[in-house]
Amino acid sequence: MLTFATVEDLESGWRELTNEEQEIAQTLLERASAKILQAMRRHRVEIDVSDEVQTINLTAVTCNMVKRVFNAPGNGVQSISQGIGATSASMTLLNADESLYMSKSDRESLGLVGGMSRYRSIQASTYADEAPMLCPGVPFSLATMKAVDNG
Repeated sequence: MLTFATVEDLESGWRELTNEEQEIAQTLLERASAKILQAMRRHRVEIDVSDEVQTINLTAVTCNMVKRVFNAPGNGVQSISQGIGATSASMTLLNADESLYMSKSDRESLGLVGGMSRYRSIQASTYADEAPMLCPGVPFSLATMKAVDNG
């Protein structure tokens, strides 16, 4: 399977992994690469192996996605709260479900932000063309509208 980063790439930019973590990391790197490839296809961004900057960014984003999984606290915990007397503190944990995801910054570095907009329009007509007047003497019309979806 195509992977954009190796376990060695992950370790060199982060920390040394145990043997067990290396096995998990390899699987996660493959899954992260598949997610990136799918997003690039959806946005019609081609992978150019001769583009050194794109290659570096693909490796970095793949490693970032895997690091977020390893850095998640795990065990399905989504929030933590503590209290002493009348004082309390609580926090919501990021990526509590240990998902592989790209941050906005990751998507920007791969050229996956924007693009692929879909345009829709509504034909202009008067309400009188479609239904009887609700308020006689007060014309009601729909202006042409365009909707942009930056999905």
